[in-house]
Amino acid sequence: MNRQATQILELGLFFAGAVIILDLLLAQLPVLDWLALGLFFLLVAAAILGSVARAVPKQTGKSISLQQKEDEFQHLADLVNAALYEHDKGSLRILSRHIQSLALGTIAARTRLPKRQILELAKNDKQSLQAIVQDEEMIRCLAGFQPQGEAPSKKEFEEMLSKIEGWSR
Repeated sequence: MNRQATQILELGLFFAGAVIILDLLLAQLPVLDWLALGLFFLLVAAAILGSVARAVPKQTGKSISLQQKEDEFQHLADLVNAALYEHDKGSLRILSRHIQSLALGTIAARTRLPKRQILELAKNDKQSLQAIVQDEEMIRCLAGFQPQGEAPSKKEFEEMLSKIEGWSR
């Protein structure tokens, strides 16, 4: 059981015991009994609220909801379907940028070079980049798909992604 649930359960057991004791002690004076029980209820409710409030993120603007993540994954899936199966050139260009970004980040992490420097080498000095990366397939992934040509097959796309995934380990 997680820590918050345990704390709430302990507070609930304490509350139940205290209510029984207060009810037994003040059974002869119903007005005081109700007043004491009401005050005690408010104190325990505040303690439970304080316990639960610690689990809520403080900066809600920075947290991403699960629905947003699912929407992003669905958008990416639609993009891949449009590029690979429907041969949509716009989707292919966007997918090419995503692949280039993944390859760039993977190469930067593996070689410990800044992304800007890798992009400059890819643009100006491909031989130096080839010597640093030492993997022709990753260089091709960095170049991305060729949107002017025919769309890659599903197998080629899977190979590109598996190559990037293998490099990121």
